[in-house]
This record gives sequence, structure tokens and C-alpha cells, in this order.
Amino acid sequence: ELPPEHRFWPAHQVLASTMVLTLKARLSQLRSEIPQAILLMEESIRQHLPIPYMEPEHWYLPLKQCLGKLLLDDKQYTKAIRVYLEDLVDHPLNAWSYLGLAQAYRRRDGNRSA
Repeated sequence: ELPPEHRFWPAHQVLASTMVLTLKARLSQLRSEIPQAILLMEESIRQHLPIPYMEPEHWYLPLKQCLGKLLLDDKQYTKAIRVYLEDLVDHPLNAWSYLGLAQAYRRRDGNRSA
């Protein structure tokens, strides 16, 4: 049973799950298990989606930006482009996602599109 202050929105449970999945993804990445890291980061993003946006954010680690980097490492450039574009809708001033987007276009298309 949740305490009364958490009964309408169990943010602590969602954030804890997001943190654990993100940590597991990062550990998989460090072990060069990129496909597993991608799956874990995608699940972390799904877990995090119900959290409403607010300033400051509840969990600031830029999950889609992190997923985009994993996709770049796995040479999934088109999917990385989609993820970076999605992140820029939510965080239009995220310079790291702009950099990742440019890298994804450059790697996918060669130097002609970035």
C-alpha cells in the first residue's frame, strides 16, 4: 500500500524502475553488449513516459539522447535519427541531441546531408 501522498501518482516507483533499467543499460554498454543495452534503454524510456513534464524534471538524464548514442554505436543510423528528432521535440535546446542527429545523418548519408 502506497502512502497517501503517493496514491495518485506513484512517481517514486516509476523513477526507481527507470534508474535501474538505465543503470543496467549503461553496464551492458560498458561490456560492449550494445543490442542488450538498446533493449534496456528502450524499456527505460517506456517506463519513464507516464511521468508528466515539469521544471526541474524528475529525472533529468536524457534517456532518448542516450538511446540515440547506443543506436549510433550499433550503426542503426535511421533509427538514431528518429530518436534524436523525438528528443528534440521534447528538449529543443539539447545541443547534444543536435550533435547526435548530425552524426547520424553524416554516417547514414556520408558527408552530403549533415
